[in-house]
Amino acid sequence: MKILLAVLQTEDAKKIIGKLNKEGYKVTKMNSTGGFLNAGNVTLLLGVPAENVEHVIDIIKADSRTRTKSVSTAAMPYVVSSASIGIDGMIPFNIDSGSLSVDVKVGGATIFVLENVNLAALGISDAV
Repeated sequence: MKILLAVLQTEDAKKIIGKLNKEGYKVTKMNSTGGFLNAGNVTLLLGVPAENVEHVIDIIKADSRTRTKSVSTAAMPYVVSSASIGIDGMIPFNIDSGSLSVDVKVGGATIFVLENVNLAALGISDAV
C-alpha cells in the first residue's frame, strides 16, 4: 500500500476525482494554497495498492492541464528585477493600464508517492 498526495489546480480536480471514484479509488480532497502565487488548489490524499500507483498517476495525468495566467508583479516582487523586465528578454511582461504583469505557466500536477507504514480504517469495513 502506498499513500499518494496529488496537488492539482482547482479547475481540474472535479473531473479527476470523478474518474478516480469511477475506477474504485477513494479520495480525500483538501483545499490548499500554493506558495508561489498564493492561489487556491486542491490536494488529494489516496491509499493505493502498490501495483495500482502507475494507473492512478495515469488517471491524474490525463486531466491535469497547464494554463498561462497573467500575474501582477506586485504579488511577486522578487521575480522581476530591473535587469529582467523585458530589457534582456528574460521575462515576458504586459503593461496594461499602468500596471506591470508577467505571464506565468501554472497547472499540471505534483504527485508524492509515500510508503505506508500503517493504515487503520476505523469503523469502515470496506475502506481498503
